[in-house]
Amino acid sequence: MMSPGSSTEKPKDSPEKVMERAQANARVEEKYRFDETVDFVAIRDHILPSVCRHVDGIVCQVCKYANELELPQLPEMIFPNNKLMLKVAGKDDFLIEFNAFDALERVDAKKLPDVEMAVRVRVMPTTFFVLCRFYLRVDNVMVKTCDTRLFGELDSNFILKEWTKREALYSDLTDEMREFVNDENVIWQSLPIIETKSWKIFLD
Repeated sequence: MMSPGSSTEKPKDSPEKVMERAQANARVEEKYRFDETVDFVAIRDHILPSVCRHVDGIVCQVCKYANELELPQLPEMIFPNNKLMLKVAGKDDFLIEFNAFDALERVDAKKLPDVEMAVRVRVMPTTFFVLCRFYLRVDNVMVKTCDTRLFGELDSNFILKEWTKREALYSDLTDEMREFVNDENVIWQSLPIIETKSWKIFLD
């Protein structure tokens, strides 16, 4: 029996426990199977911690990003577990995976001052389309995009893949084109094609 004025309090969790619980609840995974041939898996998860935490000698994500990426400093916000994966349906074979580390690994901060990479996916009942766009702009010098497109259709045993590089010097852009040079979703249509490649990826 408790005496008057007395109280009981549950012991407070340590900051590490609070962080672990928050990280566990942050993960959201979505799956969609297209035509019984391709599995789409999208994962959204917690942000990269600001402090490293080593467990049993395993290199943590903070150290991995800091030590393996040749960048003067890391971006303010990184979601290390976010990814989009395309897999052969019912198998562990990856067709392609998009993730933050691979994207940042391609960045040379000294040579590429303003770069962006975006991945968009659209899955419809009879077709699907994936676009990965690399965008580079050097002010008053040049602008370039590199697009990788994946396209699949219903009742097809292959995926079409196309890679296209478009590039132009700033001096070759018209005044109208220069108005949209900061908008990758518009300027790419005005850039001349420098190189293009295509592949057919069979799912068998």
